[in-house]
Amino acid sequence: MAVFLIILFLIVTSFGCIDTPMQEVSADENTEQNTSVDRVTDPEPVNLSRTDVKVNSKSITRYYRWEYDNTDFSVEYEYDTDAYTAYSLRSRNRDFSHFVNDPYDDELISMITAQMAELAKSKGYSRDEIPYIVMAFVQSLPYVSDSASAGFDEYPRFPFETLYHGGGDCEDSSILLAALLYDMGYGVALVEFPGHMGVGVKGAHALEGSYFNHSGARYYYLETTNSGWEVGMIPDEYASFEASVRPVLNSYPELQIRFSGHARGNNYVTYADVDVEITNVGSAAIEDLVIYATLESTTQNMVWDYLQTDTHEGMDVDETVTYTISNLKVPDGKIYRVGIWAWGSNSERKYVYSEWTTA
Repeated sequence: MAVFLIILFLIVTSFGCIDTPMQEVSADENTEQNTSVDRVTDPEPVNLSRTDVKVNSKSITRYYRWEYDNTDFSVEYEYDTDAYTAYSLRSRNRDFSHFVNDPYDDELISMITAQMAELAKSKGYSRDEIPYIVMAFVQSLPYVSDSASAGFDEYPRFPFETLYHGGGDCEDSSILLAALLYDMGYGVALVEFPGHMGVGVKGAHALEGSYFNHSGARYYYLETTNSGWEVGMIPDEYASFEASVRPVLNSYPELQIRFSGHARGNNYVTYADVDVEITNVGSAAIEDLVIYATLESTTQNMVWDYLQTDTHEGMDVDETVTYTISNLKVPDGKIYRVGIWAWGSNSERKYVYSEWTTA
């Protein structure tokens, strides 16, 4: 799949510093990653949040405008409508980290972060202050619920889609901000409260603000759904809840398995034919895919029959392969279920199974 984007841009900016009380917040454990934020400054609240759109036959152009530290900002991006259609067909049934690390909008994300870095440099600011430019940009995007924009509740979007729509809900804006910060080399995590999501950015111990202590690292909370939230400020309605902190790791493949089948037979043996569909819903290609199909017995670790496929050389992100496995057999009258295993040399094993039935 090609990278789906065409981009034009203009921007002007400036920024300053943050000061909030230090607070440690409870979180679950996982894995840490990347460089950290060393310094925080104290920005003025953003008062202006709006986007305009110009529609052409094959593209739309979004104009994003916001005010930061009494300075007007503006950026302009053009998006291919066919690209948006292609994104809309992609599975949402994948880990949130794959939305952050999606390879198909890498070019878009890198162009935005390069633009932000160049702006900071041109204004005499250090790399440490770039995250606050990025944060102000994402916070300026209006809140758009999933049901209003997609017709579904809980419909996470890829960064391309959030920018295309000119806004999103808490999941969408958090994924977008995490993608931008991750591209710049910062350690980031998605922070999940009951019914809400924000971002954690790995920070030095000298920083002030609420943070999550996770695997020896501090992730300082970033609220993404409205303007004026400073680093380390958690909305009151979520401050008392325990959060799940999920650091964004390097890209990796993830398998999704679907299968269907039917049985046929005689008075002695039942034969099962199974159609298996494997999709890579991860953020990196799978290498050396293998599928292992079984008719399982109720006796633990025993099977009536099995078949292992030849090795499939590789699968790109969102690629699907199908296999038909025929003539797996089980004695008449015996209880069995279908079990499908799939794995690659660089991916974890995935296992799905059917209900128990009688041959």
